[in-house]
Amino acid sequence: MESDLRNPDFRIIRMINFPYTLLLACLVVGIHLVWKLRRARRSSIYARLVKNCGLQPVSPHALHVDPDDFPELNVCTRCLRATVDGFEVAVFENDDIEVEEGGPPETQTYVMVTHPSLNLPHFLVEPRSAALKMRTKIEKNKGIFFPKDELFTKNNFVDGPDRDAVKAMLSPEFLAMFHHNTITIEGRGSALLVYRPEVLAGYKVVQERMDIACRAARILLGPM
Repeated sequence: MESDLRNPDFRIIRMINFPYTLLLACLVVGIHLVWKLRRARRSSIYARLVKNCGLQPVSPHALHVDPDDFPELNVCTRCLRATVDGFEVAVFENDDIEVEEGGPPETQTYVMVTHPSLNLPHFLVEPRSAALKMRTKIEKNKGIFFPKDELFTKNNFVDGPDRDAVKAMLSPEFLAMFHHNTITIEGRGSALLVYRPEVLAGYKVVQERMDIACRAARILLGPM
């Protein structure tokens, strides 16, 4: 070992390797700090929602939905709940956790509105985009058209297993809400979900989506 340390070639190798080792160490520390700051920011947002919006931390299993219909709840890292105008409103998210084994990480914030009288067919409303156009072309799936509302159809892709039921459920008033849509809306039985795929929402955005989800659910629920 002593002879190696005296070897000029060994000293040169150590001099070359040191900057790379230091760079790697700085990179690891930097990633860890970013992760901690991100977690702290998310905690701060949820604390504000608790303070200002009447939401309370709960176990995701305390929500009044069938867990088999909502695999996202099995891996969510934060969950808040409140009652708003007779609806159960939940805000939850999962942070860099795979919902399905081998699938992409679903890092996103959900707003979910439930009501025992809601009986929605399973459906999906997505804003049209270049990525969506490519996907639907590959799948040869044109979705559901609403010829009486060309603006909604132009800006949104809608699909569901029972297309007739979905078409009957989505009233003109509901369609008009999402003429210029930027979010994904899902109907699953007694629940309506609102989110943007792989996007963690800020405080004001969560508030806006809570309002959108409640208004949309009220329309779908119809007269009480």
